[in-house]
Parts: sequence; C-alpha cells; structure tokens
Amino acid sequence: MKQKKQNRILAALLAVAMMFQMLPLMVFADEGGSESKFVAWIGDTGYTSLLDAVKDAPVDGSTTTITLGEGNYTLYDTNVTAGKNLTFVGQGAGLTTWNIGAKVLDSGECDTTYQNDFSLKGSNKVTFKNMTLRSGTADYLGFRHSNDTVVENCVIEGKTFYWGYKSATFKDTVFKAPFLDYAIWVYSSAKATFDGCTFNATGKVIYI
Repeated sequence: MKQKKQNRILAALLAVAMMFQMLPLMVFADEGGSESKFVAWIGDTGYTSLLDAVKDAPVDGSTTTITLGEGNYTLYDTNVTAGKNLTFVGQGAGLTTWNIGAKVLDSGECDTTYQNDFSLKGSNKVTFKNMTLRSGTADYLGFRHSNDTVVENCVIEGKTFYWGYKSATFKDTVFKAPFLDYAIWVYSSAKATFDGCTFNATGKVIYI
C-alpha cells in the first residue's frame, strides 16, 4: 500500500515537471502566432497594417525605416505621408510588391485598376528598396505631387509618369516596360538620375 502511494506521488511530480518543461514551448508558439499577423515593422515594433506604421512615423525631419513582409502593399487612396521622410524595405522583388495607384484586394492580390496615386503627396523623401513596384499600362500613372523619390534594388513593372517632382533617383533597378511602349516618362521631375539600371524594353525606354 505504501509503495503504491509513493508511485502515485512520483507520477504526479513527473507530470508537473513535464508541464514546466513544455511551458516555454507553449509560450513561444503563442508569441509566434501573434507575430505572424504583423505585416510591417518599425524597428522591433510590429504593425498589422502598413497604414498604421506610416501614421506612427514622425514629422520631425528624421527618416523612418519601415520593413515590409511578403505580400502586396499600397498606400493608394490615403494621405498620411505629408512632411515625412520614409524608407520602405521589402523582402525582395519576388516576395514584396507595392501597387502604385491600385488597391489590395482581400485575397491579397492587386485589383488591376490603376489610377493616379496621390499617397505620397507632400512627403519630403520616400525611398523604396528590395521590392517590385507595379504599375499599369495606361498613360499618366505614378506618384503625384511627391517631392523626392528614390528607388533602389527594385523591379518596376509597367509604365510610370510621375515620381519626385524635385528629384527622382533610380539605382540598380530593373524596368520592365509594356510591349512597344516606354518604361518611364520623366518630364514631371526636375532632376532624374539612373545609376546601374537595366531596361527590358522593345524599342522605347525613357521619354524625356
């Protein structure tokens, strides 16, 4: 009888010990599930939407770097960048896509209805790195009334007309122009710089 009681006590202690061993794993799994809902980060702070991250960026002359996860992004039909310096960093051209003048559908895809994009209106400087920037094939698409824009190590699909009205810089970027059409018109920018870029085009490249 005494031996059985001791066995039950040992079994209970063993169960408690196993529970405490599993606790860190359970907490880790819960934290991982919470982190998975974030789509943008400023430093170590995660956000469930790009819009919320941009709203948190200060208007004090400093530059806020926002890291984007995999998927489709846009600020189209918003007005939260005025007076800000923003750098958006994606996970790579094949993983992160920014839709210029197009909404992101609930499915995560682009709605393919491209319009003029005023989301960077009044911004000081906006930089895009390591992503695909997707536009349509219609005329006069792009970021209207932005000041300085920089595109670095990106892919630009489609045709764009409007970038930084003061300056537009493209570095190590691949342009994929529509068939028999220009990749970019730069008449809206007082200064346009192309450094180490590649143009996949059919007869037309840049309209100046």
